[in-house]
Amino acid sequence: MKSALRLGLRLVITGACFALWLSLTDLSLSELRDAVAGIAPTAFAAAIALSIVNFGVGAVRWRFALKAYGASAVPPLRTLFRLYWVGFFFNTFVPANVGGDLLRAHATRDAFEGRTGAWIVVAVERLFGLCGLVLLASALAPTIDGVELPLWLAPLGVGAALVAALGVGMLRRAASFAPGRLGTLLASIPRLASPRMLVGVLLCSIMTQATVALSAHMLIASLEPEVSVITSITFVPVALLTLYLPTIAGLGARETAFVVLFGTVGVSDASATAASLGLLIVQLVTALAGGLVLVATPKKDAPDADGAEPASGN
Repeated sequence: MKSALRLGLRLVITGACFALWLSLTDLSLSELRDAVAGIAPTAFAAAIALSIVNFGVGAVRWRFALKAYGASAVPPLRTLFRLYWVGFFFNTFVPANVGGDLLRAHATRDAFEGRTGAWIVVAVERLFGLCGLVLLASALAPTIDGVELPLWLAPLGVGAALVAALGVGMLRRAASFAPGRLGTLLASIPRLASPRMLVGVLLCSIMTQATVALSAHMLIASLEPEVSVITSITFVPVALLTLYLPTIAGLGARETAFVVLFGTVGVSDASATAASLGLLIVQLVTALAGGLVLVATPKKDAPDADGAEPASGN
């Protein structure tokens, strides 16, 4: 029943987002089809390649986060890369967009003595991802004529980083006041062993958001060559904030955001919507490839059996 209610809520919100998109545009199905078909195959290929590069950057960020919280054994980078890619498959096709995060945390659970370490690291990584998104957008927005983002956007990014960096330690300190099993659970939260590693986490977060924005830029520039890279790197992260809404694969919400944001610089509704749908196609293709990576992974190379290296020697 709970699953059905969650799915129903996602369908309702997705429908509302589509209704909003329809109220902003008067596109016909044929116009939209022609716009999507107008995206050059080379643009799709470049966007897919950048998405795969992004998994590599994400794996490096994950590695920094593991070391920051004192993981006793950090899997090799190739293993983290594979897990990140497979996790993207589950995040895309499993409801709630957290299936891949649960998989990644489970696969690295032995990197910490406590039961919560791997889960805390993945949660911190997600918060830093949000931080990188809003910091990137708020830093570049002033360079675009006529574009003003809300003043609270940059503080939101800084606040997310502070919550991620300091909140874990505060939860651990609360263990002495919490009763029973809750206190035991909080006491197992890892300490921040190497704060300087969080700088790497933040820089990688900014890089991952910039890479996604570049992927989208390849698509929209194929239709509207006058759109600058700076514009795409500014607008796309803001548009992707809509993915945090409980919709189905961001449908409706992402298209509305693309139309509104890119419309401020003269991009047609057809091109903006086509670029948004093109980004969805890229996501589905790379996610399906992640499923193939999972199928092709030999059992002997499964996460639990993979070699790991000491966390020291940063």
